Amino acid sequence: MTATVIYVHGNGNKARAERLKAEWDQALFGRDLDERSVMAYWASVRYPQPLPDTEFDEIEQVPAGAGEELARARRA
Repeated sequence: MTATVIYVHGNGNKARAERLKAEWDQALFGRDLDERSVMAYWASVRYPQPLPDTEFDEIEQVPAGAGEELARARRA
């Protein structure tokens, strides 16, 4: 029997489910888990469409070399 990881995002509009799942796979496991992970795409309000990929991509908005500072700030 193979375990399945189930992701549940916080409330609010998010990127499309496939993009969100791929980003969580990469962030937590460093690779795509294929069918071994699923995204429980949920919100208490129905949004007409998911956020555009470019708006959601926080990594693209962080200046080069700022990753360590951002990680320290989040831990504080």
